[in-house]
Amino acid sequence: MKYVYIFFNNLKAKAVYRTDLLLEYVLTALQACFSIFMWHALYSQKSLMIKDYSFGRLGVYLFLANFLALSFSVAPAFRLALQIKSGRLSTLLERPISLYGEHFAFFIGTQFFSFLLVLCLIAYFGIVSGISTIMLLLLVIYLSCAIVMFFSLMLLLGMMAFWLVELWPLRSFVTACYLLFGGRYFPLSHLPTKIYQIVQYNPFSLVTDVPARFLTVGLTTSELMQYLLVTLLWLLVFLYLYKIMLKLGLRLYEGVESV
Repeated sequence: MKYVYIFFNNLKAKAVYRTDLLLEYVLTALQACFSIFMWHALYSQKSLMIKDYSFGRLGVYLFLANFLALSFSVAPAFRLALQIKSGRLSTLLERPISLYGEHFAFFIGTQFFSFLLVLCLIAYFGIVSGISTIMLLLLVIYLSCAIVMFFSLMLLLGMMAFWLVELWPLRSFVTACYLLFGGRYFPLSHLPTKIYQIVQYNPFSLVTDVPARFLTVGLTTSELMQYLLVTLLWLLVFLYLYKIMLKLGLRLYEGVESV
């Protein structure tokens, strides 16, 4: 029940600051438009079809990839890192509450409206593309697992604050990985085949490139299940590493709150 209160408190806080929420969506749309305009300059020279992507299909892919990223925020990493550096983590550790559970409830409450937007986009583009209801439900299940997996990865990165003196390199690294390996600038299938075979299973690709590709060029049931299996394997690895890093990090944690 305590996690439900955390969820609703952050949901209400997000609803109060509606302007911030709207600006977030507007900036995401502008970023998607920037990528689309860049590719338009290439496609406008002549009729092109790059690895099954016409310009219209590529535009839809970039739009979906950028808006799907709204559900997979990197904010949990920096929230935890700030708690560690400021010493406010001590207050949370003294409460009868799970660190993972508190951060997850906070994250779900903060991202709830983005989840609803993503579900609407999946329903719309799924219907337009003629994807069956069963396949769309499988995609929703896949995305639910991917959300937990990506959240676990962000907590792992946030725990680097136990060892790092400065946090800005971590923010730059995570943002760069998300933009490059998440397919937010271009479909990862545009990469050379050997490189793509390696990077297609990275966590950033699984949360944006795979669902965007599913709704544009399509994936078979076996391919989607394969990506789901990889996502669950990543999740197990991250949860295992989370327990180890938390145990090691707390040994170094001084718990002194900064002024």
